[in-house]
Amino acid sequence: MSAPLLTLGDLGARFARRPESVLDLADDLASRFVAMGAAHVPAPLGAAARDLLARCPDPSALPLWGVPYVVGANIDVAGLPTSAGLPALDFLPDFDAVLVERLRAAGALLVGNVPADPLDLDAPVFGSSDAVAAGLAAFAIASDRADIAGHGLVEVRPTPGLISLDGLFGIAPELDDVAIYAVDAAGAAAVPP
Repeated sequence: MSAPLLTLGDLGARFARRPESVLDLADDLASRFVAMGAAHVPAPLGAAARDLLARCPDPSALPLWGVPYVVGANIDVAGLPTSAGLPALDFLPDFDAVLVERLRAAGALLVGNVPADPLDLDAPVFGSSDAVAAGLAAFAIASDRADIAGHGLVEVRPTPGLISLDGLFGIAPELDDVAIYAVDAAGAAAVPP
């Protein structure tokens, strides 16, 4: 049995009724993400949920309060390895990408990062769209091309320059961009620039 897909509408209603349910969701997602071999999970996912609940107990105060998401591994997250699919170039960043900072400020919770292949050398076994389709995240942000056809997801490619690419391990400035994958258009459109 697969997990239910996560939408902003469903999560908003759940958190409005019971804000503390964000703790259960964080624990569930972290354990399922690791069990699927989905890549790297930030150790403090549960701690991030507790921090969010403590600093902002009103889910209506932030646009993405408690909404789980994943990023491609070529997007910097402090403490998680950044990779463009070439192990010799992998590194551990000290800072988050600008878009990760903005998502955290909006209340979103990072579940982890998933393999990325911006060079189209070898499609990842479990990618960003797979995480959304498996109910592990309400949306994903990645720079590689995901196969969403079989998942029934929405892909939004923001206008170049609308979302900061600072912290993206890219290929070339004139080619680099990101896509947002979500279950519905509302989920994709909610991602702040």
